[in-house]
Amino acid sequence: MAGTIVKVQAQEGDIVEARQVLLILSAMKMEHAITAPYAGKIQRIYYAEGAVVQGGALVVEMAEEE
Repeated sequence: MAGTIVKVQAQEGDIVEARQVLLILSAMKMEHAITAPYAGKIQRIYYAEGAVVQGGALVVEMAEEE
């Protein structure tokens, strides 16, 4: 869904756990937590705080933890 990035809670290179909150997206007058689908390492975060994101956009790229 289209919205605005309110807060980024992870950085590139971070090791994160499954279901850890990575960023908060504000859309439709609500805040939505975007979480890690699995444990892994953040490869790239495509948007900074305040950025407007189109629906369906890739916001975070991860690699599975080995």
